Amino acid sequence: MIRPKSFGYNRETAGSNFFQHIPESEVQTKALEEFDRAVKAISVSGIDLEIVNDLDKPELPDAIFPNNWFTTHPNGTIVLYPMMTPNRRAERRSDILNLLAEKYGYTTTHDLTHHTRANKYLEGTGSLVFDHDQHVAFACSSPRTNSDVLLETCERIGYLPIAFESVDRDSRPIYHTNVMLSIGENIAICCFESIIDKDDRNGIEQFLRKTGKLVIPINLTQMEHYAANVLFCKNKDGIQHAIISDTAWNSLDYTQKADIESMAKPVVVNIPVIERYGGGGIRCMLAELF
Repeated sequence: MIRPKSFGYNRETAGSNFFQHIPESEVQTKALEEFDRAVKAISVSGIDLEIVNDLDKPELPDAIFPNNWFTTHPNGTIVLYPMMTPNRRAERRSDILNLLAEKYGYTTTHDLTHHTRANKYLEGTGSLVFDHDQHVAFACSSPRTNSDVLLETCERIGYLPIAFESVDRDSRPIYHTNVMLSIGENIAICCFESIIDKDDRNGIEQFLRKTGKLVIPINLTQMEHYAANVLFCKNKDGIQHAIISDTAWNSLDYTQKADIESMAKPVVVNIPVIERYGGGGIRCMLAELF
């Protein structure tokens, strides 16, 4: 997780992220308070966190969302991704990569950032939702998720790509797949309503169910409240947790909450300022380290 120093409304990304809103005043202080509360709630659950401070310069309004510029993988690999906007590309930091290599032993780096020269983008586990057990990568098409880069990424890491189109209630492309889909070891949350093609919708649901997952469908309103922007992970004792915001949690009905609780212990965090003005949720704030 990156502790922010310049959090705010990112004008460069607003054209494709319709979850962002323009603040009426400075929001860094409130975002920092939310970040620290989230860290405490997650840590209390026994989940290991690596916290890195944002840099003073340059000012990076989206640095709090590190999951978009790199991913790590169980085989000791790091992948670096081509980000759509210049101020997001500036989030990449060699000191963080050195820390990951030295402390966690990552030995191979796949650098895909050269695709920005051809205006082709893919933004980490925003664009990609991995099912690591099945070696599959789900990706909905958007200005930030290019099919060519998707295919190359999957070739590099040995995953099968599943691409589809997903839109919001105004028929605009969902900017990141992790807004409408999350996958855990034995559970998945998906806004099937947002998937345009009926065959894609049915195929994805059947795949998830056939792999033994409890599938929790959500509607468009719940998606807009980040109900699919969830990270499933295990704590030090091997207990699966669902890290979810209270905005998302409160949008769910009793049955949906009970289904999540049957598979994972919820860690509910309060981050309304980050969600509203950053256009990203708690899952976006967490870059997994395998």
